[in-house]
Amino acid sequence: MHLKVLVPREVFVDTNVIKIVAEAENSSFYLLPHHINFLAALVPGILSYT
Repeated sequence: MHLKVLVPREVFVDTNVIKIVAEAENSSFYLLPHHINFLAALVPGILSYT
């Protein structure tokens, strides 16, 4: 699974991952391999990935 985190002027993270845990405007979520493509606006908080 591939994670790309964009900030206004650059690509902050661009790497392969096994699991993603993040916080969006309405709740926290996690993604595992073979999940559908997903785009979300993140809020300030903890973003973790393995």
